[in-house]
Amino acid sequence: MPTCNRAAPAAFAGQGPGAGSRNLIRKHLRRKTVKTMPYDPAPAGTAPAPISAGPKNSAAGRFRSLARAEWLQFRRNRVMIFLLLTTCIGLPVFVFTQLNGGNDPATRAVRNAATFDVMLILAGVNVLFYSILSMATTRRDEGVLKRLRTGEARDIEILAALCTPGTTIVVGVALALGVGCAVVSGQTPANALFLVAGTLGFIVVAGSLALLTSAVTKNAEASQVTSLPMYLLAIGSMGVYRGMLPDWAQDLAKNNPFGNCVDLVYHGWGAASEGMSAGGWEALIKLAVWCVILGVAARYYMRWETHR
Repeated sequence: MPTCNRAAPAAFAGQGPGAGSRNLIRKHLRRKTVKTMPYDPAPAGTAPAPISAGPKNSAAGRFRSLARAEWLQFRRNRVMIFLLLTTCIGLPVFVFTQLNGGNDPATRAVRNAATFDVMLILAGVNVLFYSILSMATTRRDEGVLKRLRTGEARDIEILAALCTPGTTIVVGVALALGVGCAVVSGQTPANALFLVAGTLGFIVVAGSLALLTSAVTKNAEASQVTSLPMYLLAIGSMGVYRGMLPDWAQDLAKNNPFGNCVDLVYHGWGAASEGMSAGGWEALIKLAVWCVILGVAARYYMRWETHR
């Protein structure tokens, strides 16, 4: 019987019997095979290496993200920018130019202290206190604070982020104004420790009082009313008005936390006057006690959910 001479397919030409099927299987396996990491068993007597779940979100990273978001919101607030330019920069410079320093070192120290006093009170209340109060109240009513608490962020990180924009502004302006007063007047602070402690203490006091005030503030519009007592207390504690007050008001001014900060500023410049704390260390101890009390109260009495 004659054999059938069929031409082998081109793909199988020159290969032995079954070679075409083997090639097809190899190609199919190459398409379906998933590359895996080689398994390297741990030596006998040692525990296997733990499986990494990826980098963890650190507390510093969470705080940076929250603080950056708050800073962007602060920059978009035109009212805060206006208050920054007028109360933090404009009014203190105006006070410095209107007061006569003369050649007497004591007079120049008083001018520097009064300028720094005006800046610290106005910037701390109008920018730091009010920005924290309004942001905390608004974020609470929008449910943002409640959602943040359900995530990885801790309470202290959320609260610190709320305070970051105002704190940054106050520290920057205080540093620039302090250096500027010293350079222009030629009068350096008598005790820089008291000056720094008064500034940092004011930040803690204003931030804590803002968080406490937000607990009794129903909405952002009501913050204009609930912030009024703090405004009056801070303005009445200013050193430039202290001598005009009656005795009972002077006692109140030098024993409240705002007044302690002002006393430290005047002692820092060496320009303390009648109606202030007898010494800088006395004012510093009082301020430290106030910071602890207000900080703990703000942490535990802060309201995270809306009144509605």
